[in-house]
Amino acid sequence: LPAEFIRSIAFAPAAPSRMYVGTEPAELYASLDGGDTWADLQIRRLPEAANWRLPCSPRAGALRSLALHPQNPALIYGAVEQGGVLRSPDRGASWSIAHDDVDADVHWVTMHSENPALLFAATGGGLFRSVDSGTSWQMLFDDYTRAVEVHPLHPQLVLAGPAVDIGEQGRIVCSHDGGNTWSLAMTGLECPLPDMIQEFVLHPALPGTAFAIRSGGSVLESGFDPLTWRPLLPAISKVQDLDLVAR
Repeated sequence: LPAEFIRSIAFAPAAPSRMYVGTEPAELYASLDGGDTWADLQIRRLPEAANWRLPCSPRAGALRSLALHPQNPALIYGAVEQGGVLRSPDRGASWSIAHDDVDADVHWVTMHSENPALLFAATGGGLFRSVDSGTSWQMLFDDYTRAVEVHPLHPQLVLAGPAVDIGEQGRIVCSHDGGNTWSLAMTGLECPLPDMIQEFVLHPALPGTAFAIRSGGSVLESGFDPLTWRPLLPAISKVQDLDLVAR
């Protein structure tokens, strides 16, 4: 794999031996054999790639997250910072990127598991939603946001982590109706946080638990009835990512 800086990893839900790696500079690699061999899907063939950039890095953009269609393994979405929402309908044979009505500073993209036409994008210019598979986007709020996640088993439940500024005065908000309305979900936490939420982890192996990674490196956990946050114990510092393995 000819890449030093790995920013995202994803496995195809319908074909777990097929996996993807997003890098910095922004590029996407695919493996059909669980990572033994790799192919470059050449997202930089897009004309827009000439303008991809990062504010604090000499490398041109970063592919920060990937979202794969739960039933259609050919459909791939990616979050390019700073570039837009990447989309391929054919396993990477062709690409398009949405950047006109969604902020180009995209940090995370996630989809509704039962209605994959419904997407959310967390960006430096706010939280955006698409109801037409990424063709058009609507801003839900304009706060700087790095984290948004749809519950895999209860997809009307959405968590987001807006902040006043990068890494400062963050909060957690929740929607129970697919993003139409939002309410503060900060029970157990000071509000605002001194840092912000970097990532949410919601996994079908633990459907009653939410995890939130803070930009300061600590991890929170909460149940859903109601959302009440507490530190994950034993405490682990400097966490950048988290995933669960179902056994």
